[in-house]
Amino acid sequence: MPKEDAILLLNQLSPNFEAYEKEGRLNTTWLHFKISEQGNVLEEGACQ
Repeated sequence: MPKEDAILLLNQLSPNFEAYEKEGRLNTTWLHFKISEQGNVLEEGACQ
């Protein structure tokens, strides 16, 4: 999934926890996903 689409989706699902990109990862308060060099969110993720 392209990073831009993932950000929109995460912000719709959890509007109180805005998604952001930092150090090659897409982050929310509870979720972290790796971003590929092509700018796509990878299936690899983690919950805190």
